[in-house]
Amino acid sequence: MGCGASAKRDAEEEAKLTRQVSTASKLSRSGSIKATKSGISNATSFFRRISMGSLTSLLSWERKHTQGSGDSDDDDGDAEDSDRAFTFEERLQKIVLTGLLHDGDVAGRYFFSDTMLSKRTKVVIRLVSHKKTDELAACKQHALRKADRSSKHDRTSDMIKQQAIMLKECCHPNIIQLQECYMHNGYFYEIIEYAKGGRLFDAILEAEAHTEQETANVMIQLLSATAHMHQRRICHRDIKPEHILFKDRSLVQKTLIKLVDFATACPFTEEPMTEKVTTPYYASPQVHEGLYTEGVDTWSCGVVMYLLLTGYPRKVKAQQEFSNMRGDDFLKALTKGKIHSMQERGSHISREANSLLDNLILTSEEHRISPLRASRNAWLQNHAPQHVPEQEDEHLARNVGSELPGVSRDRAGMVF
Repeated sequence: MGCGASAKRDAEEEAKLTRQVSTASKLSRSGSIKATKSGISNATSFFRRISMGSLTSLLSWERKHTQGSGDSDDDDGDAEDSDRAFTFEERLQKIVLTGLLHDGDVAGRYFFSDTMLSKRTKVVIRLVSHKKTDELAACKQHALRKADRSSKHDRTSDMIKQQAIMLKECCHPNIIQLQECYMHNGYFYEIIEYAKGGRLFDAILEAEAHTEQETANVMIQLLSATAHMHQRRICHRDIKPEHILFKDRSLVQKTLIKLVDFATACPFTEEPMTEKVTTPYYASPQVHEGLYTEGVDTWSCGVVMYLLLTGYPRKVKAQQEFSNMRGDDFLKALTKGKIHSMQERGSHISREANSLLDNLILTSEEHRISPLRASRNAWLQNHAPQHVPEQEDEHLARNVGSELPGVSRDRAGMVF
């Protein structure tokens, strides 16, 4: 009896233990599945975060790398630009003043005298001397804060700097030389060569007329300087006696001249220019029409030659006669060759001088002689052999035919 009851209890406990083990096993399997699902979900979220993070990081890295490589390329480009020499066109476009602009205050190197050579709004020219060498020079001071409203067109700071670049590009004995530049406290300073002989304008006023030798001495230098500018694709656009200085106070037939004031100068291309910045009396008909080329400089040289040969009073009389004319009337008279046509040049002027003058002031730009060919004129070289320019390449001269056009081919040859 005792043994039977004990065996029964053992069987019940074993069955209970089996049920507990089975329940525990089920619970364990359910927990494993849940854990597995949770693990898969967590893993998916983890890998999704890793993937998105990696993609973002990859894009960010690529963007930075691209910018970095671009900056590197720019740096390399800047390094290459700094190492290589800029062309004239690049210096104008990028306003490169390397080798021309000096740091510091100009007063640290130059003494400023009380002699004022020229003054207008925003531009002052003073006589200065170098503190170490005592060499005299002219200091042209530009105010960069505002445009120069007193000139023929507004001149921004970039335009003033471009003017300095163009002047520096023209290295010619008959063009005023730019020595160095300074920029300090809102002002741009140009240290330029000092010409103490005065203006051609004043010489024309003092003399009733100049001899052919004196005229040839001035004209061969002026035409040579103009040809030099045109070879470098620069047009002055305002050549007149006021902008021509004498280097020294000596006889007109011997002194050197200096062409100055590049305020209206500009680089030219095959496209015509349109700005009316030339002084009207020295402007070609094309300037008044609004479309012109570098030939305007040749025309202006012709007017200067006319004034030298005939004297300044003729200009005053002509201005008085046509002062009341409207712009259209003035253009019509100029184009038809009526300006000064009623005035005789004088019997003292030789046929060769008249021939050169005729070809400098031809109305047709196509047939107007180029400054380079004009500077080779036999009359000029015979009267001023000391200033005969060096022979330039033939392709630089404009091809205007084997013979120069004259009065018989164009009525405008009698403009003056």
